[in-house]
Amino acid sequence: YNAALRLFGSPSMFASDLRLPAMPPNAVGESNWETLVRLGEDLTLITDDQLSALDSYRLFGHDEMGQPFWGYGVESARVGIAKEIVVLMRSDEQGDTDRALRWMPLAKLYTRKQARLIYQVLDTESPTEEAMHAILELFRDVFECAVETNWTYEKRL
Repeated sequence: YNAALRLFGSPSMFASDLRLPAMPPNAVGESNWETLVRLGEDLTLITDDQLSALDSYRLFGHDEMGQPFWGYGVESARVGIAKEIVVLMRSDEQGDTDRALRWMPLAKLYTRKQARLIYQVLDTESPTEEAMHAILELFRDVFECAVETNWTYEKRL
């Protein structure tokens, strides 16, 4: 966290750039501990070549206007009794669409392979698998700090 703060400055500098949407009604987000455990499990699977970092966190979907976008899963939550999973997606679309955060049902998001097969679209802007793996390792380190110092939901985002 401190290294990112030195590199990018205070998170408040991004406040006008990205707006955090309200969590969907009846949604329950992960705790810092749950996120740390999930990241640890994912990193183990990635290291053992049983999971792709890019296919797990870089996803394709369509926004509320039906426009396609590529983005990164930032946060997840479960909604209602059925425990539907929703993902807070951060997109970096070029052109008319600015960077955006939006909650999306996981069932409406697709991995790179699925997007290529179903929609015939390619992800040309993603980092390498190794870079994404390194990013996830950094997030794991950040969440270790978040657990130790009991970060609030707002601080962790």
